[in-house]
Parts: sequence; structure tokens; C-alpha cells
Amino acid sequence: MNRKILGGIVIIILITASLLVGCSTDILPSQTSGSGDNTPTVQPTIEPASNTIEPSPAVSPEESSTGGWTVVLDTQISHETYIEGFLNEKHGITVGYGGEIHYTNDGGKTWPKGENKSMCRYCLDIVDEDVSWCSGNGNQVRVTRDGGKTWTAVSDINLLSAHSNIDFLDDTTGWISTLTSCAATKDGGVTWTELTLHEDSRGIAAICLRTPQDAYILKYDGLFFTTSDGGDTWSKKDLGFSEYGIFDKAKNPGLNKSKIALADISFSDEDNGLIVFTDLDPDKTSTTWCMTTSDGGTTWEAEKLSTPDGFSPEKVFISGDGKYLTLGNLDKRLIVMKREQTGDDTMSGEK
Repeated sequence: MNRKILGGIVIIILITASLLVGCSTDILPSQTSGSGDNTPTVQPTIEPASNTIEPSPAVSPEESSTGGWTVVLDTQISHETYIEGFLNEKHGITVGYGGEIHYTNDGGKTWPKGENKSMCRYCLDIVDEDVSWCSGNGNQVRVTRDGGKTWTAVSDINLLSAHSNIDFLDDTTGWISTLTSCAATKDGGVTWTELTLHEDSRGIAAICLRTPQDAYILKYDGLFFTTSDGGDTWSKKDLGFSEYGIFDKAKNPGLNKSKIALADISFSDEDNGLIVFTDLDPDKTSTTWCMTTSDGGTTWEAEKLSTPDGFSPEKVFISGDGKYLTLGNLDKRLIVMKREQTGDDTMSGEK
């Protein structure tokens, strides 16, 4: 009898601790051997497959040893994190478990801890070296205006589940999303307006806000949505994820659904944009693809990115200008890649 009572007490303590930090236990960072071939313990929420749409014939996957990207940082961090991002080769931020946030201004040599009180953070956007935004559990949104040192709360926005994507133009105008819903603010999070999305957009993998009116949404199955009127109307294109041999755990073409960022989008102007996504299929090594467009998303070219030996990307972050790509895994290793500018490449403008 005493053992049963003791066991019940232990279970109550564990549940209480989980609620206090505000993190779902299905995405806690895994303790792995460091081999680089690990996968996060993510339990995806599988949605019914939507009506089949013919893939865009413009997508042409090709493997590339460089992909126009050069590794400028390869480092190991000591703290738990759900997403890491670098604005450039020096300034980076990580957010994660229990609202813990760290920042660096020396290319990852040191990671001071930021002052923040919140539940777990799953999404991050770095606007510049001063302003960044993050969100996650508890409807809570946080902003820093001093490079990550201190974080303040703005108004909560309840979208019925954890926030998994966030993108801001500055310290006032931005969007935030869950896997199924999206909201916008024009006053720095004082007020939020829930947006009307395309009926087929459930299962949001990434969002990008280029102007207050122009935005992009990538769905886990490869559907890509664009709006030029602030979300009132949307157009849709199938990027053909089946072309890349990527299938979720239900064997449908696409990425596994997760609060952890498996994809990101960046557009420098109305024509030039890129999408980076990583495959987290536990049955094989992770692979990372970069898709680029120079005609506003009408046609795309794709290439498989080469990453350092032993490194399997599991998280994706693109800087707002599209120049820097941060890839992380749950072994606490992250790399930063810089996109080389060649020919008529114009992915150099600010968001």
C-alpha cells in the first residue's frame, strides 16, 4: 500500500513540473549519442490528405555539393533549445524549454542567458541586432529590443494551440501562427486580428511576411500559398514534395507535422525568394533542400544542400534577408551557412 501511495505522489509531481514549464513532453530534447543520425522525439499530428493537386512542373530537384551556400559556423552549444537562429555571422539567439533564451554577439563563442519569463518557446524571428520576437506555449508572445538581453510580454493571442511560426517586419508589424491558424498585429502585439486563411492551408509548416500586405505560407504537404492583400485572398501552388522522396509517418508526401521548425521561407522582393526544408523521416538520414524562385513563386529550382559529415539537420531558420541559414539538431550542434551571391542573384534585400 505504501508503494502505491508513493508511486502516485511521484506521478503527481512529474505532471505538475511539466505544466509549470509549459512544454509538451512529446518534444523534449532527446539525449543522443552525438552521432548526428538522431531524430527528435516528435509525435506528429496526422491530418487527412487533401485532394490531390498536380505538382508544379517547374520544380526540378538536383543534388549540389555546395548549393551556393558556405558553412561559416559549426558549433556545439550546451543549453537545451527548440530553435536557433543567426542574423549574421556574429548575432544569434536560441529559444526553448521553459522559456529559456540565450543570445550571442561573438559567433557562438559565448551564450549569455536572456531575462525571460514564459512557457516553452518554439518559434523565433530575428528582425535586426536589437529586435527579435518569439512565441510558443500558453498563447504568450515575447519581444526583445536590446538584442536578446531582456524580453517583455505583449498581449496574448489565443489560437487554440501552441504557436509554431512567427515573422515580423519590425517591432510593430508581424504575423504568428499555429499549425492551423494565423493572426496579425500592426501595433507591436497590443492587439491581434485572426486571419482568414485558404481552406486548404491547415498544416502550416512556415510563414513569411514580406510587407504588411504580401505574405507566404508553406504547408507540410508542399502546398504554397501567397497573398498580396494582407490575407484577404490567397493563391495556391503545389511544390511537389513527392519529387524529393519526402514522406511523413503516414506515408503521405510531405514533412512530419511538428512544433519544431522543419522549414522556413524568405523573400527579399516580389520576385526573389527561397524555401529551405529538412526531412525528418526517422527511417533515413535527414536531408535538406533549398528551393529558389526569381518570378514570385511561379517557377522554382531546387537543390539538395550538402552539410558537414555526421550532421543531420532537424531544425531550420533563415535570416530575414535570406543570406544566412541556421540548421540545428537535438544533439545541440548547429551550423550557419552563408548564401553566396552570384550572377543576377538578388536575394540581398532586407525584409
